[in-house]
Amino acid sequence: MIITDLREKNWNNFFVHHLQDWQGVCTKYSPQGEMFEYFESLRSFCGNQEQTQVIQNNEYKYPDGKIVEKTWQINKKSNNLADGLCHEAIPSMRTLFFDQGAAVWFKKEFEVGINFAVELLLKVENGRNSVTTHYDGEGNLIRTVCIREDINGSQVQQWTDEMNLCAERDFGGNWQGTSITMSPDLQVSDSVKTQLHFPIEGNKNFFLPSGISVSCPSRITSQNKFTIVANCFMTALHLQQLVVNYDDSGAFSNVKLELFSL
Repeated sequence: MIITDLREKNWNNFFVHHLQDWQGVCTKYSPQGEMFEYFESLRSFCGNQEQTQVIQNNEYKYPDGKIVEKTWQINKKSNNLADGLCHEAIPSMRTLFFDQGAAVWFKKEFEVGINFAVELLLKVENGRNSVTTHYDGEGNLIRTVCIREDINGSQVQQWTDEMNLCAERDFGGNWQGTSITMSPDLQVSDSVKTQLHFPIEGNKNFFLPSGISVSCPSRITSQNKFTIVANCFMTALHLQQLVVNYDDSGAFSNVKLELFSL
């Protein structure tokens, strides 16, 4: 597939799956797993009739009554690039969108002295589970952020009102599934059979509420490969997972979307 077609596909996947009013709750966790902040979140995406422009408006309502709003304009011509969608909030990051609706917003590389983040976004029913890992300029994990959001306040079946982390989550069993890989140039591989590998050995693991989990390094460097994984249970027998890989120079290598059944 030629580059212009791949760019068109990435933009269309964004337009088809994410142009909604996403209402939810944002929770933030320390590297030790303590929930230290939460607020109501509304992330709204509205496109024009020609499907060439999107206005994104974020509204955050804090428990003390404080409201923070941010607005961005995303243009197909200037922001839809050959290596992913470029968001005006952080131009050094890109977003890749799968046909199924999953997406990843990532820094293209880890550079010493510059903060680093990866957001893994999994579509569920009429909702989205978003998990972001944040690192400081030295590569140390500083927080993990989870946003559980749905369309116009509809309730996703798997969600609970719990905000604190679970002690652990059982991933035992013969989880079998399929995996597709998207590379930095938007190429998507054919589907291959795979089995579940989670948590990732050597990573720190956070078992979030509502069946959401993330496995990420406590520290990253530009000399060692690293992997960040987020998954969520669709049902007790179905699991969805995103795997983001960086190479031994600190550059984004690929992202995998994996779907498992037990």
